[in-house]
Amino acid sequence: MQIWLDAETLNATDSIETALDAARERAEQTGRLIVEIHADGSPIPDALLDDPPAEACGIQELRFITVDPVEFMVQTLGDTRASLDSTKAEQTITAGLIQSGKLSEAIGSLGSILEGWQAARDVVDQLSELAGIELGSLDIDGTSGNECINGLSHTLGEIRNAVTGEDWSSLGDLLEYELDQQASNWLSLIDTIEHQVRKQ
Repeated sequence: MQIWLDAETLNATDSIETALDAARERAEQTGRLIVEIHADGSPIPDALLDDPPAEACGIQELRFITVDPVEFMVQTLGDTRASLDSTKAEQTITAGLIQSGKLSEAIGSLGSILEGWQAARDVVDQLSELAGIELGSLDIDGTSGNECINGLSHTLGEIRNAVTGEDWSSLGDLLEYELDQQASNWLSLIDTIEHQVRKQ
C-alpha cells in the first residue's frame, strides 16, 4: 500500500494502523495538520479510522492531505463567525414571528438556530483544545471564555423550558434579548480565540 503525505511518499505498508501512525508522526514533525485522508481516491471510511486494522483491507493507496494548522484554525473561526452572524439575524427574525403570532414558522426556525449554536460550540471546544487555549483564562470584555459557555448553556436551557411550557412570550424575549446578547458575547469570544491562534 503506497502512502502519500501531500507530495511526499512515506514507507509503504500493508497495515492501515501503521500508515496512520506514520502519517500523523510525519505531519507533527513538519508542523502540519491532517485534514483529509483518501483511500484509492475516495474519503476513507470512518470505521477504518475509529478502529484502524493491521491490514490493508484491499486499499492500494492512502493519501493524506495536510494544512498549516494556524491558517486552518483562522479560516474555521472566520467561517464560524459568519455562521453565527447569520444565526444572530435569524434569532431576531424568529422573535418577530413569535410576536406576530406565527408560531409554526417560529418553531420551524428554532431548529436551525439551535443547530447553528451547536456548530459554534463544537468549533470553540475543538479548536481551543487543538490550539492549547485555556478558555477560563481568556478575558472577553470583562468575562471569561468559560462564563460565555456557561451563559449560553443557561439561556438555551431557558429556551427549552419556554418551548416545553409553551410560554411563547418568554421565548420571544429570550430570542430577542438574552440569546442576542449571547451571540454578541460569542462573537467576541471567537475574535479572542483567533487573536490567540494568530500569536502561535
